[in-house]
Order: sequence, then C-alpha cells, then structure tokens
Amino acid sequence: MVRLAKNYDKGPMLLSDMSEQEDISLKYAEHLIRSLKKTGYLKSYRGATGGYELCVPPEKITARKIIGALEGTEYPVECIHKPEVCKKIDYCPTREVWQKLESAIATTLDDITLNELTK
Repeated sequence: MVRLAKNYDKGPMLLSDMSEQEDISLKYAEHLIRSLKKTGYLKSYRGATGGYELCVPPEKITARKIIGALEGTEYPVECIHKPEVCKKIDYCPTREVWQKLESAIATTLDDITLNELTK
C-alpha cells in the first residue's frame, strides 16, 4: 500500500514490479493484493498497461484499515468482539487489560494515514 501511495495519481503499477521493489515473492504479493482489494481502496486494470492503483487518496486511508484487511482484524484478542468464543467472559481477569490495549491500538492506528507512511 505504501508503494501504491507513493505512486498515487501516476497510473497503475504492475504487481510484478511491486513485488520486485518490495522484495517479496509474486505469489505473496498476489495474496496481499487479494486481501487489500476487499477494502475498496484499489482499482485494478487488465491488459498491457494494467495493474493496480489507489482509488482513494492516501491521506484518507488509515493503518487500521490496512491491518484489518491483511490480518482479518486489528484486535489483539478475538474475545473482545466475539464473546461467544470465550467461556470465561463473565469473570475473565484480563478482559479489562485487553479492552484497554485494543483501544490504544485502535487510536494509534487510526491516527496514522497511508500518506504519512510514504514520507
């Protein structure tokens, strides 16, 4: 996403070029792009001049959204948002710690934009 942000408004980038520039395998880049496409932040183009580009300005994309797309969630533990997965939800001694940590992570990641990561 940082690579695409640096290329914002310059046209689509080939996935093979991005994987080479980021020193990751093409297969792994394909995996990442599939997850990131679900955010709605990317456009894809087919053909010889095809590739991927951001369709949302980088300053409107937060680190939280990117991590959520790649990891499935940005939360440190599942039970905070899915209490049904925890049998100790009513008496968990660490629940409050996890809630505070989640809040701090969310606040921090919401304050970081993709645009800031390009600098």
